[in-house]
Amino acid sequence: MIDTVLFDVGGVLTVDPWQALWLTGGDGLADRLGLDHERVDAIGERLWPGYSLRAREEADYWRDFGRALGREIPAGVVAAAEHATLRSDPAAGRAVGLLAAHGVTVGFISDNTSFWFPKQMRLIGEVPEIRPDHVFLSYLLGVSKQTPGIGLYEIAARTLDPSRTLVVDDRAHNIGRAASAGFHTRFHALGGDIGLLDAVRESVGM
Repeated sequence: MIDTVLFDVGGVLTVDPWQALWLTGGDGLADRLGLDHERVDAIGERLWPGYSLRAREEADYWRDFGRALGREIPAGVVAAAEHATLRSDPAAGRAVGLLAAHGVTVGFISDNTSFWFPKQMRLIGEVPEIRPDHVFLSYLLGVSKQTPGIGLYEIAARTLDPSRTLVVDDRAHNIGRAASAGFHTRFHALGGDIGLLDAVRESVGM
């Protein structure tokens, strides 16, 4: 019986913020600033660990990205890109609420930054109160899902009962790591063939 569900956030409940902001065709920053997508992607991947494994200021991120590009990134362009690209699954809040209504505890397990995670939570909308001991975030714990040895899943397995916990993620290598820590797993990607509500119902037997 599943009594806890840990959701990845980016790619499952909302878009992945940095990729959506930079790489969305037309509305993303790369296209708005006339930049090569592959170059932007490489810089973003290089900067990610330094911003996701400890609390950082968003202004520093844009400064460092601009330095890597050799140009300033205007705040107004960032704001416009955020408005156009950051979105959640329309059913995200309802899915969390549905689980809570059936007595299933909801938590989050995410490689994330201290400045984008709160924005993602606002995108999801009003959700039942989340217990702090069911939130496993890379910027708080200093490790990622794929950190060798003890990563987010292994830390979560020390707090929760993996045999009664479902992890929902959109990346196969994360699903594999979660399973190796003893968790039940469900692959689900934002905008996939099966809707989020149906995926949740199916996974916990509602």
